[in-house]
Amino acid sequence: MDYKDKLNRPYERLTWQQLLFSIFGQKVQLLEVASPVIVNSQLARQAFYLGAITLENEKRLAVYEVELADNVNISRNRRGIRNLLTSHWRTDYVGAFVLSYRKNDSVYRFSYVSCFFDVDSKGEYGKKETATKRYTYLLGEDLPCRTAAQRFTILHNSSKALEDVTEAFNVEALSKEFFSRLFQWYQWALSSEAGVTFPDTSGCNQEDVKIKLIRLITRLLFVWFIKQKGLVPDDLFKSSFLKTILKDFNKDSLQDGCYYNAILQNLFFATLNSPIIDDNGKPRSFAEGDSRQPKNLYRYAEMFSISKDEVVKLYSNIPFLNGGLFECLDRPKDKQLNPDAAKVIYYDGFSRNASKLKDKYTQRAFIPNVLFFNDDEKQPGLITLFNEYNFTIEENRTDDVEISLDPELLGHVFENLLATYNLETRENARKANGAFYTPRVIVDYMVDKALMSYLKAKNIEGVTEDSLRSLFENNTKDSAWGKKQTDGITNALKAIKILDPACGSGAFPMGCLTRIVEILELLYNHEVDRYGLKLEIIENCIYGVDIQSIAMMICKLRFFISLICDQEEVDPNKPEKNFGINTLPNLETKFVAANSLIKADIRKYDEELGIDKGQFVINFNSDETLKQQKEELLKIRNQHLLARSRKIKNDLQHKDKEKRKAIHDYILSRVPHPNEKWLAVLEKCLVDLKKERQVYGVKVYLNEIYQEKQTDLFGNYTSLFSKDLHEKKRAEIDKRIKNVEEEINKEKSKGIPQKGYEAAVCQITEWNPYDQNSVCSFFDPEWMFNLSRGFDIVIGNPPYIQLESNRLADLYQNAGYETFARTGDIYCLFYERGYQLLRPGGHLCFITSNKWMRAGYGEKTRSFFAEKTNPELLIDFAGVKIFENATVDTNILLFSTANDEKANDEKGPNQHKTLCAVASKKDKSVITNLSLFV
Repeated sequence: MDYKDKLNRPYERLTWQQLLFSIFGQKVQLLEVASPVIVNSQLARQAFYLGAITLENEKRLAVYEVELADNVNISRNRRGIRNLLTSHWRTDYVGAFVLSYRKNDSVYRFSYVSCFFDVDSKGEYGKKETATKRYTYLLGEDLPCRTAAQRFTILHNSSKALEDVTEAFNVEALSKEFFSRLFQWYQWALSSEAGVTFPDTSGCNQEDVKIKLIRLITRLLFVWFIKQKGLVPDDLFKSSFLKTILKDFNKDSLQDGCYYNAILQNLFFATLNSPIIDDNGKPRSFAEGDSRQPKNLYRYAEMFSISKDEVVKLYSNIPFLNGGLFECLDRPKDKQLNPDAAKVIYYDGFSRNASKLKDKYTQRAFIPNVLFFNDDEKQPGLITLFNEYNFTIEENRTDDVEISLDPELLGHVFENLLATYNLETRENARKANGAFYTPRVIVDYMVDKALMSYLKAKNIEGVTEDSLRSLFENNTKDSAWGKKQTDGITNALKAIKILDPACGSGAFPMGCLTRIVEILELLYNHEVDRYGLKLEIIENCIYGVDIQSIAMMICKLRFFISLICDQEEVDPNKPEKNFGINTLPNLETKFVAANSLIKADIRKYDEELGIDKGQFVINFNSDETLKQQKEELLKIRNQHLLARSRKIKNDLQHKDKEKRKAIHDYILSRVPHPNEKWLAVLEKCLVDLKKERQVYGVKVYLNEIYQEKQTDLFGNYTSLFSKDLHEKKRAEIDKRIKNVEEEINKEKSKGIPQKGYEAAVCQITEWNPYDQNSVCSFFDPEWMFNLSRGFDIVIGNPPYIQLESNRLADLYQNAGYETFARTGDIYCLFYERGYQLLRPGGHLCFITSNKWMRAGYGEKTRSFFAEKTNPELLIDFAGVKIFENATVDTNILLFSTANDEKANDEKGPNQHKTLCAVASKKDKSVITNLSLFV
């Protein structure tokens, strides 16, 4: 049976009966007349039980059909639709197939639900491995049903056991296949035979090309996700259409690169990054004349077979997205357009200059068409590959999984492609990077535990620990809660400050955003503005840092997709209002590329010298002028967060630079300086004294010779000498010279050593948050995020890198870490740094290697946990493989600090109430049933 043909049609009961018989044969027992099922929900008009499928060991799946209400959004209500019939099937069946449709709608949803209890090999009754697996497809006309068809084919060729059904609809298996094929494409694009070139701005070494290709992949993946929202037309990715608008378009050519330049670069930089109407009232247009024109104008008119006006019209229905995702990173040496440019930089290569040097464009990027449209099944082009899969713009949760590629895919792209290169070690291996993508089930569990601990510590009246547990684990609001409890939790969640200090592609920050929004929806029965709520949480609550700038780009991509999925549908009648689409925020000051483990040098001066020693330190709160300047800087950055136009953003970035310079100058003006006038007097005096010393340096004797006699034992004279008359004067001058020199040194040494302190001030004030290619050598939450008290939650999966063997020991040895050991691992330092970044009453939750528990290098870490923190939860995954690409054994540790504003460095004692668990079973249920460890 051609499953794809069947699935691409609107829902028909007969079609699905035939499909199920084709797959399961005689295992299907369908009723001649469907049996009505009562559903008490506003989501459904009516529901019917169609029959059952009997699998091995007499396990049975129920089959249902649900007609949804007219106002139900099929693409959004996965969980609500899925739960409609749970009470009907759970008693007698191990799972169900549910077919949900809306009358006269061309789109419908297929869902597979499975949850059952059974006796295990030890004779214990409990949930089996397939517990709480819920998978769902969106099917129908104009949808890419290739993925669904492929999964049904896999099921058709299986033994039809329950495990086969679950595996067939396992999104993880689907993702692995896609990752593998994408990585093959990446290797092909890197090969010399592919002919990919980028402008040679920095030697253009292989690592430089890797990052540029990864940037291309993530940009195109983002476009593919938003294409599902109808924001970008499908025609731009169809070779049949491209032949009608591009001159001599050859989709199989290694020599022709017109698709990347003419279509994708114009889409990225001149459309998605350009307002439909700019601040001067000008519409999108082509660059004319001077090649140094702004990088958000269309280019490559010579590659089109249609007019410039027709090209502009081609992109006219695509909204402006903003957010810096598609900002062209080329920087011309033009003082008006780029005042800071010291040289021309063509990082993206969006240029009309087509000059070549040794078969390589000097300013323009070149990617051949065949890399996008190759039809070879073994080595498909990128567009060809994307077309074979279902994509969804909604992030999946572990209990609600759409069988398609969701935005979490961007994280796996980071893991599979970028994690082969490490900025610190410069080693070309995943092991050197120490980065492994955290499974979503682990992320969800850690996020829930951290948020529950945070809310529990708030001691909200009427909110018990049991009710919090029910809220997070059962998604159930306590019936006894009133407005006081609901508002208490809401206000606490909206005030929370969360940091992932090694956030990679953003799995944990994204998990926090998703969960906070879900909890707030539960509290208010979904009566919330999701877009506005998400934007508020992103703006005020969630922060990320990573040492790789490309990781920050991918992280921001995921947040942008999350915001886009809650936008209203495109309104084609409102081009003047960006088709009804809200532009994306600029998140450069929310997700920062920096080394989390290194403090700003200025903080080291503060700690070593301090106010108590009479020295000046940066204190933005006690100094009114400095406080005002910081507030003005933050106002500029808040304006930049929501700025739309390129001109406004450039103006704000320029104001940011000027304000940082003003802060720099003021700080240095407040540092105690020597009295220059007094120094000049002293130095002149010293010069005069030295001249006088030269005069009295000549020995002078009187005519009358003074004799001093010495006799030996026999009374004989043994010596006779004359005395210098200037000797006493020289001694006086030498003493005065010494006193003046001491006074000069004393005056010069007033305050903090000038050169070192000025360099430290420059370090923070020269940090430019808007440079997407740079990585800051330090991390300072007060300066970067305006958080002087620290974070409520520090969460994440820090890298695992041996310090000594990866040449990092020298970098961190003198960074002030109690837990440092040359033979140790970098994750130990992240524990201590995370502790430092917490505010009093804060909570840290990390998943790391568990070697600190037993290894010699972990002695200091063990002592640190026991003496400085209050461990609440420790899960040791001994022998359980958590990360697919790593053999390392891991643990989850959650600890808190004392809720005491006066605690300072002593953030609270160990209460010796740690909940511990060891997961030694080597089966997947340990991971899927983490609730067992609560």
